Amino acid sequence: MFSQKCVEFENKIFDFVKKYIIPISFVIITIFAICARIPLLNFETWDYTGFLKQWFDTIVANGKIHSLDMAIGDYNCPYIIILTLFTYLPISPLYSIKIFSIIFDFVLAISSVILVNKLTEKKKYNNIISLLTYGLVLFAPTVLLNSACWAQCDSIYISFIIISLIFLIDEKYIRSLIFLGISFAFKLQFVFILPLYVFVWMNKRKFPLFYFGIIPIVDLVMCLPSIIFGRPIKEVIMIYINQMGSYSSYTSNNFPSIYNLFCELTEKSEALAINNLDVGKIGIIITISIYAIMAIYLIYKNIKLSKKEIIKLGLWSVIIATFFMPNMHDRYMFLADVLSLIVFMTFKDKQSLIYAIIINLNSVSVYIRYLFGVEFINIQIATILQFIVVIGMTYYLHKDFVVVKCKGEVKE
Repeated sequence: MFSQKCVEFENKIFDFVKKYIIPISFVIITIFAICARIPLLNFETWDYTGFLKQWFDTIVANGKIHSLDMAIGDYNCPYIIILTLFTYLPISPLYSIKIFSIIFDFVLAISSVILVNKLTEKKKYNNIISLLTYGLVLFAPTVLLNSACWAQCDSIYISFIIISLIFLIDEKYIRSLIFLGISFAFKLQFVFILPLYVFVWMNKRKFPLFYFGIIPIVDLVMCLPSIIFGRPIKEVIMIYINQMGSYSSYTSNNFPSIYNLFCELTEKSEALAINNLDVGKIGIIITISIYAIMAIYLIYKNIKLSKKEIIKLGLWSVIIATFFMPNMHDRYMFLADVLSLIVFMTFKDKQSLIYAIIINLNSVSVYIRYLFGVEFINIQIATILQFIVVIGMTYYLHKDFVVVKCKGEVKE
């Protein structure tokens, strides 16, 4: 009698678990993702002790919220405003900074799930795809290390880019550009994805060019608290311009970009600028030229971009920018890390899997080199692998575009 009741009770539990296996799996992944981050919370990097902690202390020393009129650090106003709010919390600055970024790890994972669901449109497998996407993003090595270990905020600006892409493929362009503007307010590196929006504007012709003015307007609105407290608007506008000149002595800073193949490297895998040759300007010209060739190609071939092709083109845009632009840093491929996983979960083919593996391996290798002083992959080998991705992704796109008819038919 007792054993029979036990069996009935176990069956009820089993039926419940079977019915809600996907939501339960989401909860389990969330718990494990949190647990994976907890041991990293006490880890302090030079970026934290040499910059973030000093900014935090300066804010406290100058009256907390009353310090908003000051030029503290080289980050844009919204992040400094957030740091200012953290000074009122009864926890250490290290924890408050990391926990805030960790929250956005989950925002990033959820928004990635929504984006992949919109791209796949296969409801039969939607739950499994959602689960895999959620887990892949949360446990991607760079996503895990960036916030919980490095105390960086890349998951914040990239979360807003992913949300922007959701609205972009839904052709809700004002909302898309608003969220792109929010991303811009946190990091200048949003420019890696900006060419995609230009391509879409040229290709779709469904919104006017002046819509791009939304981006700086949103940035200015998000800087208003600092401006209201007395920080000059000119100083606010100059923040990103000043940032760009901060590391001009390096063409690449512990990052697998093309400069590692012909520039002298330091022990820290920094590619030194070449005397009497402005390599950086050449790199910028090459990058713009590649984007221009892509724009001409899309127009000449009369390509009609589908939702899936937009996301693939977005990943290509980030890869091109980070490989050819000068002054790239360790964390600048974070967006490519996440987008490569999204592209893989969308297309689920061999090519996208290979590119996702190489991109994420290269990215985590520079993280490990900086954080733990261990050379996981030699920077020049990583650069060659990244160059293979650049060539491969370009061909991958071309092969995809070739099947699109010029009559306006769209390959899905």
